[in-house]
Amino acid sequence: MNMSILAGYIILGFTLAAPIGPVNSARLDKGIKNGFWHAWVVGVGSMIADGIFMLLVYLGMVKFLGIPIVQIFLWLFGGFILIYSGVESIKNANTITLNYSRQKESLLKCFLTGFIMSITSPLSILFW
Repeated sequence: MNMSILAGYIILGFTLAAPIGPVNSARLDKGIKNGFWHAWVVGVGSMIADGIFMLLVYLGMVKFLGIPIVQIFLWLFGGFILIYSGVESIKNANTITLNYSRQKESLLKCFLTGFIMSITSPLSILFW
């Protein structure tokens, strides 16, 4: 194999692995605040959501997503989520909340965080 091709594949691998994404950000946050198992459960929730997407693709849901009215709904939903999260981020940009309690979140809440973030992410929907 030519070395330039091998180097190209290595660079491609790094570029695909580099974007951290919202689920991995949530995993880091839960891991820092609550520990390893809570971060791991967030990943499990995301993985199950991706498994559901794989099952839907396998069952032929792609044909359903080709219908123009469904595409318009997905575009509007994705646009609403992006606009809403942007407005909330701008609104809360100057507020700092300090929480002095060290209570850990439940594993179920961490699981649902990963699952809901992945199943409702427009990026995940478009990827699968």
